[in-house]
Amino acid sequence: MTRAAGSRALRVADAPGRHRRSVAEIAFTEAQVLALPAAFDLKTAGRAFGLGESACYELVKRKQFPVPVLTLGRRYRCLKADVVKALGLSTTP
Repeated sequence: MTRAAGSRALRVADAPGRHRRSVAEIAFTEAQVLALPAAFDLKTAGRAFGLGESACYELVKRKQFPVPVLTLGRRYRCLKADVVKALGLSTTP
């Protein structure tokens, strides 16, 4: 697959030499999202939205990540409550 000159499309695992994974292989199920701890890293939050690691960092840089991102030193964290709300999941059985 080729990119147009200057294109900065966000694609999952699109680095040379890496196995290209589908969104289904990356994304969490609803049960997996609800089982996450109260706060977690950016890569984990991205998986909940079906995003790869590079796409997550690019969206944070553009201030377009789907949920608020906390910066703790040089680390990024997201809150489970924000992810659950953004995905429209119910926390009650």
